[in-house]
Amino acid sequence: MKGVDAYAHKYRNLEERSSKLSAYEIIQTIIGINLLIVTIVGVCISALKKDNKK
Repeated sequence: MKGVDAYAHKYRNLEERSSKLSAYEIIQTIIGINLLIVTIVGVCISALKKDNKK
């Protein structure tokens, strides 16, 4: 089994697999989005602090 056949063997119903995320993938996505938001807020705060010093 090579390529697509191996994948099809692992997940017999490809549509079902692609439409549903596992709990682990959902948690990873939530953590990733939260880290992005925290980073953006941190950059904004540091930019505002530098702006106030001038």
